[in-house]
Amino acid sequence: MPADWPSRERLEDLAGWAARTHWSRLLAYEDRWQAAWDGLTEAVIEGDPDLHGAALRGISGAVNRELSAHGLTRARGPAPRYAAYWHVRDAPPAFEAVEETMTLAAVLAAMRPGDRAALRALADADGELGAAAETYGLALGSYRVRVCIARQRARDLWFAPESPPRRLWKRGRAGRR
Repeated sequence: MPADWPSRERLEDLAGWAARTHWSRLLAYEDRWQAAWDGLTEAVIEGDPDLHGAALRGISGAVNRELSAHGLTRARGPAPRYAAYWHVRDAPPAFEAVEETMTLAAVLAAMRPGDRAALRALADADGELGAAAETYGLALGSYRVRVCIARQRARDLWFAPESPPRRLWKRGRAGRR
């Protein structure tokens, strides 16, 4: 540690001072102290001589992030269009949606019979598309399309009621440019 850096005790005292004197009581004292500590450590690393201001700015930043997470602006008014993105009318609470997630058996039971048969043929052929297409009774190209659709539908059911995560890449394809 360089000699010109303040001691740990000094930084802890400054974080306590900032947590006690900051105008906002939105955050608990421990959270204000931690935010002040984060601001102080950044200031020390960057060589900022204004440690009091850095501690208060750290708390202000944490307060602003907390307000933003709840759709409020600094003036404590609603943020524009926040409700359109974060509040869904007549939606069940999050814990109910978690309780209603589907297991693999439930996904298979909810699948269309043709999709289930296409995936079953692929599983019986140990992933070999040519053998599965013959078993299923389709040409290889048609069977690939059928399995692709069946996989997508199974994926949609698996992640229900949420939308499935976006696929960042497609295996085996370069994609369009």
